[in-house]
Amino acid sequence: MAVLLSQPNLTIRRCTTLNPATLLPTAEEGHQHNCLDEVSTKALPRPDLNSTPQEPIRPGDYVWVKKFVRKRWNTPRWEGPYQVKAREQWRTLRKRLTACIGPATAEPRRNL
Repeated sequence: MAVLLSQPNLTIRRCTTLNPATLLPTAEEGHQHNCLDEVSTKALPRPDLNSTPQEPIRPGDYVWVKKFVRKRWNTPRWEGPYQVKAREQWRTLRKRLTACIGPATAEPRRNL
């Protein structure tokens, strides 16, 4: 430690950055902070999206499919439109993996 402090090109100063934990209220100051409660109130979906009725997808409808893996950041997030050919329910991943939309069960509309 003495060797480190004796270096002429080394200056030791107190760090002036603010620790965010010091801003949280203590038990004496009032409301206790709970991170999980704060995140759950801030990360909920918009309430108007839950009240909007969703129309069922039927064979013959045209749909867009969200791409979760993209090759580049600037490629489109949505793929399509695809025409739905059949509608089957999802059972389990092991037994039956068929979706009502997607490139495997629908072909893209050619004339846009």
